[in-house]
Parts: sequence; structure tokens; C-alpha cells
Amino acid sequence: MTGQLLADVVAGRLTGTDASLRLQGAGISMTGRNVTLLVEAASGQVRSLPALPLPPEFDGAATAVVDGRLAIVVPEGARPNLARMLSDYLYGSGLTAKIGVGGSYADLAGLRWSYFEAKESLQRGHSLN
Repeated sequence: MTGQLLADVVAGRLTGTDASLRLQGAGISMTGRNVTLLVEAASGQVRSLPALPLPPEFDGAATAVVDGRLAIVVPEGARPNLARMLSDYLYGSGLTAKIGVGGSYADLAGLRWSYFEAKESLQRGHSLN
């Protein structure tokens, strides 16, 4: 359900107060700034993404699978170096994955922008972008 919600917000199909309330219910606050991390696993490992237990540092983060990628939305300043920590964790778990990191923005438009930045950064080819 959170995956469809985030997909609808990113695509602009869900906007305004309704979107903010639904996101709040899914654990994504629109009152502060958020950062989006996208995890793109190798084709043979995509199915493992929804069941992937995240490290304790991600407790409270909102997660969803959108377009075959694991999206993780964390509040700005949640913890420095979360992307590096996640990259090391995935590598240690035996997953071949790339992580795209979006900028830190407020409100719905900012969440969309952060998602698209993270998606664009996956094109750079490094394991952490």
C-alpha cells in the first residue's frame, strides 16, 4: 500500500491535503524536510527487496517498493552517513545494489523532487550515488 501511495504522489496523481494525510499515516511527515534513498538491486535479486530487514538505524523510516526499487524516506538529519551505512549493509548481505540519494526538501513537491533526484543519481553507475 505504501508503494502505491508513494508512486501516486511521485507521479502527481495524489496531491494536496489528502496526500499529506495519507503520507503521515504511512510514516512520512510533511512538516519537515525528508531525504529519499532508492535501492536498485541486480535483476536476479529484486524479489528480495521487499523482505529485506533494514539495519536498526533505519527504524522508523518509511519504506516502499516503487517501480522495482526500494524507496526509503528518512527525515533530514536522521543520522549522518545513512546511505553509506546502507551500502555497506547491502554488500555484507550479499546483494549487488546501487543506492541513489535525493536531496533534502520539505512538502509534497520536495518529496517528489528528492525521489527524482535519487532516481536520476542511479544512472551514475556507482554503488552509492
